[in-house]
This record gives sequence, structure tokens and C-alpha cells, in this order.
Amino acid sequence: MLGILVIDLDGFESVNDLLGHEAGDSVLKQMAARFRDAGRASDAVVRLGGDEFLVLAQELLDRDGVSAVAKKVLGMAALPVQVAERECQISASIGIAVYPDDGDSEQLLMMNADNAMYAANRNGRNAFQVFS
Repeated sequence: MLGILVIDLDGFESVNDLLGHEAGDSVLKQMAARFRDAGRASDAVVRLGGDEFLVLAQELLDRDGVSAVAKKVLGMAALPVQVAERECQISASIGIAVYPDDGDSEQLLMMNADNAMYAANRNGRNAFQVFS
């Protein structure tokens, strides 16, 4: 099994608006490092653009494995971020799709993970949603 986690940073826009793009870039770099630390050695982390990231969780035994990765990512995202001598609080909304159950192509998996991420966002943020 293979899990796709699409991550949207909740509250990132306010960092850019209040502290500027340099501070925003610092937050993105810190979050990328945290997401790498939250994953396993076989996982990959990439920035999709803006404040969205993707974690590719490989070599999963079952769907619980991808939920465990999502919980670690949420925990890492919720830790305070030090930016421009200020402490900022960010959280994440995560959408998950699992191959082969939720799609058999890159496009379908991404679409389903994206839809699940929007559901997590609508349901209060700082959460993950598995596509169903």
C-alpha cells in the first residue's frame, strides 16, 4: 500500500500578511523539516506550492499506518514556530488517499486526497481526513 497525504497549513496566510514573505519562507522551511522528521525513512516530502505539502508514505502494511503518519505530522505542525523573533502558531489540515483502494492513478489519488483535505479543513482544521 501507498499513502498520499496532502497537507495545507492553517493560518499560514496571516504569517505572510503580518510578518512578510521572508517570515513565511522561514515557516515553510521549518514545516518541511518537521514533516520529514515525522515521516519514516522510506517516506518522501515535497512542497506542492503555496502552503501545501505532500507526504508520500510508502511500504504501508495497512490503512492504520498512514493514519499514524498523519497524526505525527499534525503533532509536528502544531508546535510553535519561531519567526522574526516571534512565536507563531500554525496547524495543518491533511487529506489522505491510499493506493490501490482510493485510486489506481496519480491523478485520481491526488484528487481524492485533495478532496479529503478540503473536508478536514471544513470540519474545523487541525485534523486529517481519510478519503472514503
